[in-house]
Amino acid sequence: MSSLFKWLVSGLVVYSIFKYRYKVLNFLLGSYWIRKMAVKMAMSIPGLQSKFMQSTFK
Repeated sequence: MSSLFKWLVSGLVVYSIFKYRYKVLNFLLGSYWIRKMAVKMAMSIPGLQSKFMQSTFK
């Protein structure tokens, strides 16, 4: 029974985050430190970094 409850709660959390994903994203990126860490992590992805640099300095 507790296993079913864990799956139900997990599914509800995933559904809620998906449904309110833009509100969650705006809330998280509203913080300076979290936004800075997200940009640093995104820029460490080689493909994303090169596309960003190409479009910035055209």
